[in-house]
Amino acid sequence: MIDWLLARSATGLEAGWLHPQERREARRFCDPRRRGQYLLGRHAAKQLIAARARRLGQKAPAPCALRIERTGAGWPRALGADGEPLNLCLSISHSGDLALVAIDASADGAIGADCERVEPRSASFSADYFTARERALIAGIDPAIGASLLWCLKEAALKALRCGLRRDTRTVELRALGSTGADGWRPAEIALAEGGTLEARWRLLDRGRLCAALARAGAQAPRSSST
Repeated sequence: MIDWLLARSATGLEAGWLHPQERREARRFCDPRRRGQYLLGRHAAKQLIAARARRLGQKAPAPCALRIERTGAGWPRALGADGEPLNLCLSISHSGDLALVAIDASADGAIGADCERVEPRSASFSADYFTARERALIAGIDPAIGASLLWCLKEAALKALRCGLRRDTRTVELRALGSTGADGWRPAEIALAEGGTLEARWRLLDRGRLCAALARAGAQAPRSSST
């Protein structure tokens, strides 16, 4: 089961929740915007991990005992108080002063989360990153929503595949876009060039101004933990 959280603004976060190593890393950011995103993403991840523990009847770990680090490949990972990785997959995405975080404790693959502001995309952008089939699929949708949603789904899929934008975005092709789904999440099917499919979920948040997508192999309907 995928749990998710949409968090807003790093301003006013309570003190004492950072791991000592995270405090050292946060001080390295000269850009206030990047530092804010770093703090917000980690704070939201720790909130979500604690909420999941409580839902399962477990004791929530102290935030300062958890550490959210990046692996050598660049993907986020949660470490427990003993310094060992927690048995869950983690994905973090940022858009302006918002952060979307998702965690999944299933053992059958990584997950990917992405959030994108709904905004117009140029025809050249679509031609560079979307297939002809995809452009036809979203032709009946509001242009800004359709292009932003498609890009959001691709980013989530590429994160789940653990390759990111190193891979040609046209090799993960949106084949179906559902209009209804559980807990406000709607299904999508993404085909891989090498064969097979990746299931995903999508929805509009922030009064329709933000696209959100979650993806993993055999994805289940996400459980809402949004704030």
